[in-house]
Amino acid sequence: MNPILELHTDASRFANLKECTIAVFLDIERAFDKVWHDGLIYKFIKRQINPKFIMLLDSFLHNRSCRVKIRNTLSQPVNIRAGVPQGSVLSPILYSVYCSDFPFADTPRTKTRMFADDTAIWASHRNPDRAILLTQEALRRAETWTNDWRVKPNPLKSQSICISYPRAFTKHRKFQESRLTLHAEQIPKQNTVRYLGITFSHNCSLNPDLETTLKKVRNRSNLLYHIRGRIRGCNPETLKFTYNTYIRPIIDYRAPIYATLAKKSLEKIAACERKILRRIYRLNYKFPSMHVHQRTKSIPILDRLKTLQRKYVIRTINANNNTIALNTLHTTHKYPAANNRLLNRLPRVPKHKIKFPPTALLETVYPDLPQTLLNIMEDTPISLRRS
Repeated sequence: MNPILELHTDASRFANLKECTIAVFLDIERAFDKVWHDGLIYKFIKRQINPKFIMLLDSFLHNRSCRVKIRNTLSQPVNIRAGVPQGSVLSPILYSVYCSDFPFADTPRTKTRMFADDTAIWASHRNPDRAILLTQEALRRAETWTNDWRVKPNPLKSQSICISYPRAFTKHRKFQESRLTLHAEQIPKQNTVRYLGITFSHNCSLNPDLETTLKKVRNRSNLLYHIRGRIRGCNPETLKFTYNTYIRPIIDYRAPIYATLAKKSLEKIAACERKILRRIYRLNYKFPSMHVHQRTKSIPILDRLKTLQRKYVIRTINANNNTIALNTLHTTHKYPAANNRLLNRLPRVPKHKIKFPPTALLETVYPDLPQTLLNIMEDTPISLRRS
């Protein structure tokens, strides 16, 4: 979840500062099939791993072959010199080790994040031309690494997006006129992109993802209605268990970023859950909303989202050597330079501020603040807050 939170947090932060974020999502062709065996063994040796484990790994990868059968004709065996076995639990770990020396960027302005074969590069700046330049420099470093280690990204299937404040017409126009290239091919530009299951929009809104999520929830809930039957059918408790294990996790996965959505969006999620619970327990559609959860003995989805977000924050704070995740939870824009000067000036913040997940940090660290102080903190521009 960390890459999603980082991208959403950075995009929201800089959008509130009237800046833009240029993001590129790389598509790796046959990522697990392109792992070079000798290169992977070399990286394990370089890490000074136990030689016996390296020998075991070498025997796991080498001496593999494949054959092709067309009707009754079988081809000769072909030795496999690259790729990790599909379906093996070791394959994602081996791929992560293979890409461990990928040219990652971790600065306040430019970041590169990789989750398995999903790679995202983004840069933020007030000047969109500068953000595009920073992103292109990161792409050049990635291009050099992929050439050295026989990994082939597909520029035409990759995507790029400019995330900024909804009325930043100039920034979006400059982005559309620019060229982001990889291996001399231009990367397509999009208004919405899907990264690790989350849909990000060019106007820094999660509404497209929310609509997609609710549609998926409603489609799955239709299964419950068929099992329930019109007159007699499955027990309501069994249907509720099915909802908790098969449908609700779709929203739970997004809890760290959904918990800070606008009230109108949160009400859509709550209304969708109440409708499902009414049908599970055969309640009238006019049954009072305030009594649905009491009648069904369930926890409201909005309370669950806040609880899951708070657990994520506590787990991140208590984690050891998780500096990147901790930085994601900071609400400050004051990055101190070597001379203790601010890298960011204090601009005028838009009247409509875009919330982002780290607001849960305040509730976790200061759970007993009076409502007056909470209101003052909420009205304070994000660029002036202190972490």
